[in-house]
Amino acid sequence: MTFDDSNILWNELGKRNREAFKYLYAKNYEVYLNYGLKITSDTALIEDCIQDFYLYLYEFIHKLQQPNNVEAYFFSMFRNKLSKSIQSLSKISTSNLEYNHFEIGILSTSAESTREEMVGLYLNTLPIKQKEAISLKFLDGLDYDIIAKSMNITIESCRTLVYRGLKTLRSKFSE
Repeated sequence: MTFDDSNILWNELGKRNREAFKYLYAKNYEVYLNYGLKITSDTALIEDCIQDFYLYLYEFIHKLQQPNNVEAYFFSMFRNKLSKSIQSLSKISTSNLEYNHFEIGILSTSAESTREEMVGLYLNTLPIKQKEAISLKFLDGLDYDIIAKSMNITIESCRTLVYRGLKTLRSKFSE
């Protein structure tokens, strides 16, 4: 059986078809891992969130109503699980968000390592949602409407997050 059609996939997941879960896991594991690495470099945390997401899905999918866009719905569920895990850890630890060389490469046009380190440090001072929106916009090159859908916010709110994050970064560089 092929699970390329999202309606078929949803129905089979609802029946707890192991092959459907294997398909979904194989198809999206790297996507979720790469997304998580843009938010934090804690690979163990990301992998735990992926595992928790699939366990939750396995236990409760039969109670969920099928969304219009299954892929976006699953991505939002994973994103929310990761965000909650990071927030709960941030109450314990003071610094969860770590320096990400990919973000530095995209946001920094200067080749100076000190400038790159400053961008990394300043990025980590931004609120999680601003850092995430900037990462999705400049690292992944996503449009505002796609970012807004994945973050469950309006397009205007997405633009505002990116604008405020960039404004904060600019002001820190001018200090």
